[in-house]
Amino acid sequence: MLQTRARYGFRTAGFLLALLAFAAPVRAVTSVCVATSQELAAALGHVNALNGADSEYMIRLRPGTYVNDLPSAGHAFHVAPNRSNQTVILSGSWSENCQVRHYDGPRTTLLGTASRRALEFHLDDGVHTGNRLILQDLDLRNLLFNPPQDNVAACLAGAVGPGNEATIERLAMSLCYTMQGQMASVLIYNSGKLVFRNVLVDGGGALENGGIGVMTVDQGVSYLSQLTVTHTKSLGPDSGFGSGIALLNAGSAVTHLTNSVVWGNDPDPDTADLYLHGPGITLTRVHHGKLKTLGGAPAANVSPSVGDPGFVSAGDAHLRPDSILIDSGVYSPPGGAGSYDLEGKPRKRGVTTDVGAYEAPVPDGLFEDGFDQNAG
Repeated sequence: MLQTRARYGFRTAGFLLALLAFAAPVRAVTSVCVATSQELAAALGHVNALNGADSEYMIRLRPGTYVNDLPSAGHAFHVAPNRSNQTVILSGSWSENCQVRHYDGPRTTLLGTASRRALEFHLDDGVHTGNRLILQDLDLRNLLFNPPQDNVAACLAGAVGPGNEATIERLAMSLCYTMQGQMASVLIYNSGKLVFRNVLVDGGGALENGGIGVMTVDQGVSYLSQLTVTHTKSLGPDSGFGSGIALLNAGSAVTHLTNSVVWGNDPDPDTADLYLHGPGITLTRVHHGKLKTLGGAPAANVSPSVGDPGFVSAGDAHLRPDSILIDSGVYSPPGGAGSYDLEGKPRKRGVTTDVGAYEAPVPDGLFEDGFDQNAG
């Protein structure tokens, strides 16, 4: 009798699980493989126009250069989901069939023009929530961004609204210039959740700050980690925002900057590498190059360091074997260090995480294959 009951109970549980699985909502996932500027614009147009019921839309870009110069009424390389609870993943460096992601070969470059940024996104229409954007493995460039208006952020501009989030990782930005604006490489306005990590900015110029600007307001939370910012300049007479990284908080906003190096930027001794404004900004293991490095006071500044970071050369921000940044980071920074560095090398391979966008090679060469299938 006990045996019969046990057998019956098992079958009942299995039947109930099957019913629950059948009743659960099905996530519609679409993945597209992109090889041209036209295909990229069309894929982003699908996201923005809501053609379909995709709750997750993956755009995989093959290596190459995608120029944002297509005829369009708006900005062709523009992510702006127009409904709630949608995940959009835009990632580069995929193989020809978009099944394997390569980190050690040619990368995927989005190139802006005089009138268009390399890439922009908006998750802040004030109506839709639960949206998530993931940007991975891209190079962004724009040699001269000079539109008649809205001339900030030549390479990447974006906004994250309440209830939405963006994760931006393994991006390289070089030669981003806007002669009439601010924050030449990156400007992000965040009142939701932002994770920004394993990013290199090497070269860039604007009237004020050729590097990165993050404005976090209201209840927004910004997690920035594993950043390398070098060779950025403020080209105008007023360098109020410094040149390197500018963090501006308002309201109850919280911003963490961790395991990052800001060094070798504007040569003017009065131009700060780090400009800070507002409460709720915490710095941890942030390496900088000038005595006058801060334009404001952080809520906390945990174990900073100064001096030569040990880059390979003036044009190469990889770390030398004797770099003081090796094994000097926080093992688990707020928001996470990410699984991979800018080039796809695993993080946390030594005693702890290195500071900056690059993890130094391990002596025995383990885990240096340079590719990964469906890496996050």
